[in-house]
Formats: sequence, C-alpha cells, structure tokens
Amino acid sequence: MPNPFAAGGEKRNMDKKRDENVFFWKGVALGSGAELRLFGVDDRQAADWVNKVLAEVARLEKCSAFTVKTA
Repeated sequence: MPNPFAAGGEKRNMDKKRDENVFFWKGVALGSGAELRLFGVDDRQAADWVNKVLAEVARLEKCSAFTVKTA
C-alpha cells in the first residue's frame, strides 16, 4: 500500500474529545490546498481512506473537465 503522506500530505493526531482520535491530512488536490479529517479511525484505516481519496483525485485531475489551466 502506498504511503499517503509521500504525496506532500501531513498527518496530525489531535484530541477533539478525551477519547476521540482525529486523523488530519493536509495536501493539494485539484490545484488547491485541501484538508481531510477522519474521526474515530485508526492509522491503518485512515491510510486506506486517504489512499482511496488520493487515487480519486488523481483520476479527476486527468479528466479535461478538472484540468487546472495556468497562464
């Protein structure tokens, strides 16, 4: 399984409540800054979800409708 943090993302675990774990990913998607917060998942589940999201973003970035045009 690829590392979701290798694509410029970062991971932070924060406590929202005393026993609720929050997984935080921050990176770039579709040419803009993006954040993903997952509540109540362990690191393995979070990595699986982030990999799925990044795969979908990569697929969308290949579509002409989502192409970011630069000057």
